[in-house]
Amino acid sequence: WKTDRKPGDEMRTAAALAAFALCAVAGMRKSAALRRRVEILGELRTMLRMFSIGIRCCALTLGELCEKADGRFGTLLHTAAENSADIHAAWDGACTEMRRIGCGAEETELIRSLGAKLGTSDCAGQEQLIEMHYERISALYEAVSADCAKKAKMFRSVGFLCGAGAAVMII
Repeated sequence: WKTDRKPGDEMRTAAALAAFALCAVAGMRKSAALRRRVEILGELRTMLRMFSIGIRCCALTLGELCEKADGRFGTLLHTAAENSADIHAAWDGACTEMRRIGCGAEETELIRSLGAKLGTSDCAGQEQLIEMHYERISALYEAVSADCAKKAKMFRSVGFLCGAGAAVMII
């Protein structure tokens, strides 16, 4: 059997497959990061609603609210609270970790500013503060959701197309 293979064909094929895979994975990761940010913003909105209800109905303190917090930020907050005696320091520590889990700078700073002010006024003042932050998080949620709807599929497609182009150029 005579083949048209030349020395190095296997290496070029392997390099082409690697380039395709790397580009495709990069596109999928960028798409997933957008979706994760939308999910986190949704969790933050829910948490703020629960905080508002807790303050209005039960006059919960910041510490009690933090104990009831759930979602990704709630998990970070619980972990930070275990290592900190002050709830405000724990909140700030959880905000610092938010960037690691996929939050954007804007929502991180919104939540950080909320934590710095929560628990420093009466129930009515805290409810107003939470409502103001809820509106800002909701607006951000809507903007990021719209952005995700437009760009998530595009990132995946561009990743696959770049990978295919790189593979063709290598081969």
